[in-house]
Amino acid sequence: MEELLHKVCYGASLPPLSYFCIELGVHDTGVVYAFLVVLLGNPLGADVHAKGRYSPLEMDAKKNAAYHMLQKVLNTTDQEIRDFNYLKAKMLERANNALSEEVQRLEEKCRLHGYDSSLDDVSP
Repeated sequence: MEELLHKVCYGASLPPLSYFCIELGVHDTGVVYAFLVVLLGNPLGADVHAKGRYSPLEMDAKKNAAYHMLQKVLNTTDQEIRDFNYLKAKMLERANNALSEEVQRLEEKCRLHGYDSSLDDVSP
């Protein structure tokens, strides 16, 4: 996540990010970590920083903070990340929904014409 965040910042010509670790001692679980990510020397004019969730694992806390900062940077710079696997899955889902609707129409048509056999027993 951090690498993707750095790539997006580099692509938008933004300065490097700074990570600040926050350690909190919890009586029951021990130390938990959170990170604050700040864009220093911000050329965007907006206050761009993000704080991640607390986690007992330092790497998980840093990834969470990077994720939140990535969302802020993308929103501020009007950039978009396109996941082509996600787009392909959405296309297949839409095609599947259309086919499902067609099957439902055919089943309804069979019921209206009084066919007793069910399409559930039909196999491809």
